[in-house]
Amino acid sequence: MHVHTTRGSTDSGLSPADLVSVANELNLDGVCITEHGGSWSDAELQEVADGTGLALFSGREIETEVGHVLAIGLPRYEAGLHRFSALTEFASRNGVALVFAHPFRHHTDPPAGQSCLLTAGLSEPVPELRMNAEALAKAIPELSQVHAIEAANGATSPADNDLAAAAASVLGASTTGGSDAHSAHGIGSGLTRIEGRPRTSAELAEAIRVGATVAVAGRPDEKS
Repeated sequence: MHVHTTRGSTDSGLSPADLVSVANELNLDGVCITEHGGSWSDAELQEVADGTGLALFSGREIETEVGHVLAIGLPRYEAGLHRFSALTEFASRNGVALVFAHPFRHHTDPPAGQSCLLTAGLSEPVPELRMNAEALAKAIPELSQVHAIEAANGATSPADNDLAAAAASVLGASTTGGSDAHSAHGIGSGLTRIEGRPRTSAELAEAIRVGATVAVAGRPDEKS
């Protein structure tokens, strides 16, 4: 549900062809490509996945003033969508699903020499909020304005993922998982189980919007 390729993410070393190859080796049913820049059309996705049996979907990871948000099924990018309020309005009008990505990365394990600074929008450290999912959920109202919270991010510590899952539980929100892979190494390290079998980006967005997803940590042993 969260992966980057060389086609639209300058910090990625993962080619679309290698992504498809590794995803099939891992018996994944599908992959949603969430580039930092640029978009994939359904025709382009089909061309890359043609004959592989893998379902490919498109989204975009957008850096807003309150944190990173995955916009799944984004038909186009417009100026101003980096503002969270504009993004939520656009999503509502265009059937886009919004997922808060790694909302508490480095919350429980901040880099050496840095205070606990939440990606999800707190401009100053608030020590008493550390590890308190209920307080965090209340302190960051934007968490309740998306369709799901990423609770199994492969590039985030287990403790920070657990905190995201706990916050989602407090809010009664659905969860997703994604590897956040920028190379072949991390693919499959965070997964999403989906009710039904969406085949287009719009269908995937609708599944997320209605709460038909749940985060699954770790690589799969078999298709599910």
